[in-house]
Formats: sequence, structure tokens, C-alpha cells
Amino acid sequence: MFMKRWLKISLGILSGLIILVIITWLAAAFYISRNKKEVLSTILAQLNKNLNGQITATGMEPTLLKSFPGVSVSLNGVLLRDSLWIQHKHNLLKAQDIDVSLNVLSLIVGNVNINQIAINDASIYLYTDSTGYSNTSIFKKKKAVEDKESKSPDLAVKKIDFNRVSLIIDNQKRHKLFNFNINQIQGRMLYPDSGWTGKIKLKTQVNSFAFNTRKGSFLKDKSLEGTLSAHYSRDMDAVILDPEVLKIGGHPFKIGAKIELDKSAFAISIAVDDILFKDVAMLLSPNISSKLLKFGIEKPIDIRGNIVDDGSGKFGDPLIKVGITVRDNVISIPAGQLTSANFDGSFTNQDTVGGIIGDENSAIKFHR
Repeated sequence: MFMKRWLKISLGILSGLIILVIITWLAAAFYISRNKKEVLSTILAQLNKNLNGQITATGMEPTLLKSFPGVSVSLNGVLLRDSLWIQHKHNLLKAQDIDVSLNVLSLIVGNVNINQIAINDASIYLYTDSTGYSNTSIFKKKKAVEDKESKSPDLAVKKIDFNRVSLIIDNQKRHKLFNFNINQIQGRMLYPDSGWTGKIKLKTQVNSFAFNTRKGSFLKDKSLEGTLSAHYSRDMDAVILDPEVLKIGGHPFKIGAKIELDKSAFAISIAVDDILFKDVAMLLSPNISSKLLKFGIEKPIDIRGNIVDDGSGKFGDPLIKVGITVRDNVISIPAGQLTSANFDGSFTNQDTVGGIIGDENSAIKFHR
């Protein structure tokens, strides 16, 4: 009897909670349906906070069941433009629709708190002109005076998804072009005082990964798939990607990186084991792969590499260093063939330390 009584009480409490959730959800749904213009205006105000430009939308439709027990809306015809768009004409974002998930309780009391954003069927174009101006300046913090005037909290979205998105990073000043077809990216974010941390799951296709467009693209037409751990340090103004396994063209690579946003500098570390030499060479830009493909290595090898750019643009190319470990292998060289080969090899595009970085200072070396 005692157990039955507590079971009834527990079921009653559970039923009450479910009814409360449903009533709360219905209240939020009713509020959105009756106040679409006001909700859209508030959402855009949140998204526009601290932007040096403007995000606009042609309309909004409730999509209430997408995030139950939360509530969500779909923003249609979304455009994000920096303050100098009239000069360069490159939309930073153009999206057919953006799904926005809202906090139910904050909505009921008249506030809009965004939990999740999903960008669908969109194009993102990060543009830097020949003078160095970038449309990403839209995200630079406004002056401290303006910050003091607004007491509302900064936008801190916990979940960010991209579905069927074209991403282009076009740097005319540095002759860089990165072009991706993103099938899906899922980001889950936390916001400690130091900046933010997140897990980023991605599935994308590389159209161009050119550090110097005059010398061709790395990873041309290759797929990227995996989960990355990232965090942003406000003190360093840098994004750090912890070394994680990322499949490139279906083969597992361990990739880590540090991106210094204020300097446009980066350092990428790469490690891969048990991969064919030819497959690796085909991941590199034509000016490098054409040199490496003069040689052949029959069995799989291990590779470690680093790509570093200090952001100065002094040499145009990033510094590239690659090391390979070859054991009990068969090597083809222009003069013939080597069997039972055991050696370490290296490639760099700065053979003379302190010299220029580029083809004319590159070297391939073999040593035991």
C-alpha cells in the first residue's frame, strides 16, 4: 500500500509537470502568434547587438514543434551586411531561412533569449579587399561608450548549426581563397569568462584551400569530416583547435591549430600514420605535389607537418615543414629504385633559415 501511494504521488507530480510544460509552451506559442512583428523586431535587435552593420529579414514564421518543449521561429530572406557593403557589394550572409530557438520562460516575461540558431540553404562570403579592409569588421566591438549605454547581455547562443551552406573566404590582399560546400556543421557552445569553448561536428567538401591562389589549392575536391574541440581566448584574441582526428578524403588525420585573429596569423599541426605517399602528395598544392611526385614510395608511411603564417604577408606563402618516416619500403627515384629502404625525409619551403619562403627556397632531404 505504501509503495502504491508513493507511486500515485510520483505519477501525479510527473503529470503536473508535463501539464505545466504544455501550458507554458502554449502560452509562448500564443504570444508569438499574436506578436510576430514585435518578436521579429526583438530577435533582430539581439542579433544586431554590437554589429558594425545590419542583419535584416523579410519575414518570420513560427515553427513551434521544431524545438519542443522550447519554441522556435524561422526567419526568412536573411541578409547580413557590413557598413561598407555599398562599396564592395559582398553579402557576408545570405540565407533562405534561419531557424531560431527561443527560451520559453524569458519569452513569457517579454524578453527574447536565443538558445539555438540553424542557418539553412545559405551562402557566407568573408571578403577582404586589396587594402586589407574586411567585411568581418561588422563583428568588431563597438566603442565602450556604446557598451555602457546598453545593459542587455551579449548574445550567447549555445547551439549553432549550418545546413547546406556555401562558405567562401576571399582575401584579395593576401591572394588567399578558401571555398567550402558545408553539408552540415553542428556547434555546441559554452561561455566562460575567458571567452568560449565548443564542440564542432562538421561534414564538408573542399573546393579551394589556397594559401596563395597563384600556386593552387591544397585539399582540392576533398571531403572533411569529424569533430573538433575549439575554444576562444579573449586575452589572446585567438581560437585554439585541440588536436583531434579529422577525416580528409576518408583518411584519419590528427589536426590541431591556433588562429590569432588580431594578426590574421595561424599555425596548423598535422599528423597521419599508415598513408600512401602518393595520396599525401595529392592533398598538397600543385607547386609542391609536382616536386614530390618525382619520387614514389610503395608502402604506407607516417607523416608529421606544420603550416605556419605569421600574418605579416611578407612572403605570401606560409611556412611549410613536413617530415616522413619510411621503414622497409621500396622507393622509386628518377635514377632507379631502392629496396628495403629505411630513412627519414623532410620538405620545407624555407631551406635557408631567415631566407624567403617559397618555391625558390624549398628543398627535399633524405637522411638515416
